Amino acid sequence: MEEGKNKFFVYVDTSYLTFMPSDEKADWNRLLEHSKACIADLNVEPRLEIHVSEIVLREYRGKMLDELSSKIEQAKVTMKRLRDEWYRNDIAKELNYPFPGDRDIFPQENEIIAAADRFVKKLSNFRLGFCM
Repeated sequence: MEEGKNKFFVYVDTSYLTFMPSDEKADWNRLLEHSKACIADLNVEPRLEIHVSEIVLREYRGKMLDELSSKIEQAKVTMKRLRDEWYRNDIAKELNYPFPGDRDIFPQENEIIAAADRFVKKLSNFRLGFCM
């Protein structure tokens, strides 16, 4: 193959990953799969290289962790309010409904961090190089 012919380079920045419209996610996943195929087989055309810098991965990971933690905290506060109100309501007392504890419903912080690390590792597997 002639150098640069049928070869496309995609440089991804944090804002694209962070603000990607949901209707573009399927196309993004197809690009990732095509890039993966290009890594596995040098005859796949057109050649596609997706470059994601380490800083972009760290920023995206941090943003996703912050958003998830915030949503979990909001849900915990809402559940606590409901639980407090539940036990003040005479009809609810008759139902004898056991509320699950936070640990029963939400993942622990170490589980969330491990999931974030797996996700970043999966995404970094598509990188053919770093952009600085």
